[in-house]
Formats: sequence, structure tokens, C-alpha cells
Amino acid sequence: HLIVKDGAEFKINNKPTGAATLTSLVSKLRSKQPYWPVPLVAYVKKDGTLTKLGARDSVSQGRPRSDSNRSTKSTKSTKSTAASSDWLHPPMSKGDAEEIIKEDGLEEGKFFVRKRGADTPNDYVICVVYRNRPTHHLTVKKDNQFYVNNKPCGGVSEIGDVVEYLRQKRPFWPIPLGKHVSSGAGVSETPTTNTKAEEKEEKVETKKEEEDTPPEPEEPKVEETPEEKERKEKERIEKERKMAEKKAEEDRIKAEAKKKEEEARAERERRQDRLNDPNKLWI
Repeated sequence: HLIVKDGAEFKINNKPTGAATLTSLVSKLRSKQPYWPVPLVAYVKKDGTLTKLGARDSVSQGRPRSDSNRSTKSTKSTKSTAASSDWLHPPMSKGDAEEIIKEDGLEEGKFFVRKRGADTPNDYVICVVYRNRPTHHLTVKKDNQFYVNNKPCGGVSEIGDVVEYLRQKRPFWPIPLGKHVSSGAGVSETPTTNTKAEEKEEKVETKKEEEDTPPEPEEPKVEETPEEKERKEKERIEKERKMAEKKAEEDRIKAEAKKKEEEARAERERRQDRLNDPNKLWI
């Protein structure tokens, strides 16, 4: 089955999958999909070992592995998984998020993702440095896909895929995500409990985050060559000449129309004078 990266998502057998990474594609194919009727259950490693997806133990189809090797590879896998979401932070206020990213350095594109809290487990906020200041962008999961600032992210359904999607410039996202601020030991799965004051503050911040969409970057000014300047000057002169000719033609037409109108009015006046002349003779 041919897998091809088409823009921001992978296609399999020319069918769109909504997955931005191979990892998320494999995760999707573990369950039955409209374009994939047989769920994936296991994979074969280079050494011939068959490993069930989601299982720690493996069934040997070639030479067996020792317990020490299994333990070492399991540890590496765990570290790799933790590192892949090292940009994910626990819930915090907007002010705390800005302090964290400022302390790490205001480098364009630097970012991290924070959870919103227990009441909104599928909502996140992306904090990213844009034009030398921290900006905050509400990321919400609706209908099994994520939206950033109410804009769809290529149909992805995992927050990790959202991050990968935004590593490139998008119509609504002018600054690609770059380096991230590490969360250190990782994010606790136990959500923090906000006080009523913090919940009120979070609602206010949410409104600001929705309005905090970065504008499109200004187009850089390109210095013109002497040839381009000369060409543009000739075009300007030619345009002015044509406009002058057009105006002269319009003035000529108006003058002729005015002259004809004056001649017609004079003729009407002469006829009226003849009719009013008491000494006129009828022949």
C-alpha cells in the first residue's frame, strides 16, 4: 500500500488520512477506517521480531532477544515518547506562560503548548514568539479535529500533529514553529484545580487568546536594479502620454459638441426672429 505525503497530510492508496506524521498514521490504521478495512495489530522489526502494537512483550519470529535487551529498548522507547511531547506543559495562567518563554529567550518561532485545565481536557493554548513578543492561540478539538484560532489544521486529531502542521507557514499562521521550551520532567496527567478567581481570569484570557491571531508578515522590500528602474520610468512616461492623449481627445469631442449646440441654438433664434418680424412677406 503506497503511502505519499501530500501537503500537510499523508495519503494511503491515494486516499486522504488526515495524519501529518507516520506515527499518527499508524495510530489511525490500528482501527478500521473508510479507506482501511483491516486494523494493524503488530509489526516486524529488523531482527525478525514480531511485536504487538501497544504491547510491551514481543513474540520472536527469528532469534529471541534477551531480557536485558528488551529492558534497554523499552527504556529508549519511553524516553523517545517523552521527548516527542517535551513541548507540552501543564495548565498555567497567561502571565506565567509569558514569564516562562521570556526566561528562555524571545527567539522568533520559539513555542510551547499548555493545557487549559480539567474542565476542557481537549483544549490547549499555543504560546509562540512572534515579532519579539509572546502570543497566545487557543487550540480546540471539535468534531474529532483541531482548530487554532477557529481555523482548521488539516483535519488532524492529535495535538502532536497540530504542532507538526504549524511547523510550516500557513495562510492563517505566518510564523512556523521552531525551537520549543522544554517542560523538563514532563506533564503530570493529574490536572490542577483552579480557584474561582483563576477560572475567571482564564475566561478573560481565552477571549484575548482568540483575538491574538498574528497578522500576515509584511512583504520584504526588494531593491530594484537600474534596468528595472529604467523600465518602470518608461512605463510611467508612456502611461502619462496615453492619459494626456485620452484627455485631449475627450476635450476635442466636448468642444465639437458644444460648438454644434451653439450653432443649433443660433439657427433656432434666427428662425424665431423671422417669425416675429412684422414686415415679413409670405410667398
